[in-house]
Amino acid sequence: MISLPYGRQAAARLAARTGARLVETDLPVGLRGTSAWLASVRTAAGLKGPLPPPLARLERATARELAPALAALAHSNIVFAGDPYLYSAVRGFALELGMRVPAAFISSFSRPLSAPGPAAKLVMFAPAVAEAAKALAAFGRYDRPHLGVCDSLAITEGFAGSAPVVELGFPSYAHHCLNDEPFMGYAGARSLAGRLLNAVQSAGTMTARGSGQL
Repeated sequence: MISLPYGRQAAARLAARTGARLVETDLPVGLRGTSAWLASVRTAAGLKGPLPPPLARLERATARELAPALAALAHSNIVFAGDPYLYSAVRGFALELGMRVPAAFISSFSRPLSAPGPAAKLVMFAPAVAEAAKALAAFGRYDRPHLGVCDSLAITEGFAGSAPVVELGFPSYAHHCLNDEPFMGYAGARSLAGRLLNAVQSAGTMTARGSGQL
């Protein structure tokens, strides 16, 4: 039985009742996150060695599809606002894309965060809106966010400041999908990278218009 972060207690109870082996995993977001998730599930199932050829080919194909976006995404800053599990996943994928997450507003009480890479410059748990806005406004040019990755409540409260937003997490009231649009797995890596790219490009276009360059 695979337990994602949001269902730990329920999964533990079900495993105890059924005798199923419990495998606790992180969210499979991004290339490394997905590959690590697959590896942990394979290990729990008693499978050894690298990913089987079809999965390895899918991983390489996804990396090739992401490559054209890297130059545009590199060195962009994200302000994250949402739950702690999604923060860890988004931060890991951002690092793969050459992006930074210097600020995070976590919608929970204080807890340890298992996020890859160097610690974010600003991490606040369940902050007051005015307190978060003040902290974000104090950022210098190097750390100032280019876009936000936030749930609907965080967007409504203004936790992304004036940056364009990729709406992700629960709840999500404004972003709708008429076709499949995952954010987990290899397919999700392509989809989420595309959304981040569109947001960064949109911000650049609006800046150029404001400065009279277009």
